[in-house]
Amino acid sequence: MSAHNGSSAWSSRTASPWRWVTEVALSGYLLTVPLGRGVPEWLREVLLLGLFGGMAVSRWPGSGHRAAPEPFGLLLPLVLFALSTLVSTVLSVTPLESMTRITYLPIALVVFFATQDVLSDPPAHLRLRLVLAAIILGLGLDGLYQFWTGRSLLGETPLAEGAGYRISASLPSPTDLALIPIFLPVALSAVARLRRGWAAVVLLAGLPPVLATTILSGTRTAWLALLVGLGTLGVLGRQRRIAAAVLVVAVVLALVAYGLGVGAVRERAAKLLDVSRDARIGQWLVAWQMFKESPLLGKGVEAYGELYLPYLRKVSLPTGYAPEVAPILWPHNIYLELLAERGLLGALAFGTLVTAMGVRLRRGLAPDAPAETRTLAAGFAASLACFLTVGVFDLSFQKDWALLAFFVLAALIARLPSGGVS
Repeated sequence: MSAHNGSSAWSSRTASPWRWVTEVALSGYLLTVPLGRGVPEWLREVLLLGLFGGMAVSRWPGSGHRAAPEPFGLLLPLVLFALSTLVSTVLSVTPLESMTRITYLPIALVVFFATQDVLSDPPAHLRLRLVLAAIILGLGLDGLYQFWTGRSLLGETPLAEGAGYRISASLPSPTDLALIPIFLPVALSAVARLRRGWAAVVLLAGLPPVLATTILSGTRTAWLALLVGLGTLGVLGRQRRIAAAVLVVAVVLALVAYGLGVGAVRERAAKLLDVSRDARIGQWLVAWQMFKESPLLGKGVEAYGELYLPYLRKVSLPTGYAPEVAPILWPHNIYLELLAERGLLGALAFGTLVTAMGVRLRRGLAPDAPAETRTLAAGFAASLACFLTVGVFDLSFQKDWALLAFFVLAALIARLPSGGVS
């Protein structure tokens, strides 16, 4: 018996030439994320057509495949999640709003399937991780440019108004920069794979701007996610030295920013443990009240924004607490959002999908798994831990990037090579 090497752990099926069309379109579409409104809508539509076309033609008889495409992974839990979304949309108390706001889900699902189509061998896996690394590098450099000039270079987004120099790069809000720590472990897995070479040098040189942008965003959730991601890599041990070095750089940059009073770091750090007046408390209580009234199916997908203000008058708030009396689109807790809008059915479907991802990661981290597989599994596990951590304080499936990031991560885990021996 001999252990699989990194290459033989992948399927030996012959990929269709049209897979390259899918890969180019997928990479281009993902790279539009940090560009925000700077990308014309027609370009995104062309890239999506490329995704559809590449996937469809590669499955057409006589397209060049000498073997059937590999079956999609995590299909059943994904179908359960999609069905729970459909049920809660149809039965929503605000059906029109739910139907109009859920339109991005089909695109995210197409990206999920396209990502799996692309990941047919180790080079393709590495190329996609480099694309995700390029996204956070772009955000890091753009964030520093915005800090110095007051305006994003990629999306022309100004500094967050009234936020004390909190940067958001090209994304709509500083809190959206949580995308950086979510994809950072995946990028570090690419560094571990490359080891030497110009690509590894570029990635390592880009880490300080990436970390600086995360710190200067003043997003405490992103700070926590950064610690969780690097800590998970350290515990799993596959990239312990890289994780430790990145953590040291992040701590040094944070101390310098705090000591010099740069941006809003001091102000945000002072409020790190002060949750008594956090606006999230009222938002969480509203979500919980919605869940208690409709525990099975919830109030409807993305109905929270319509119901927040009416329900704010129904909940009992802590003495002296002043809630945020303004339209709020999501409860800043993805788990309470699922319970409030989709009920136990939606929360169970999401939990089933995350559990299935965890099972695949556990197999990939097995001692008898190939080294390449364990490196990938460690990076993906750290990214998933980051996503779930950020979900406690901010994330929402109403955010396109959050839905996209989750399904890309799910697809990466679904195509994680088996870790057994032959």
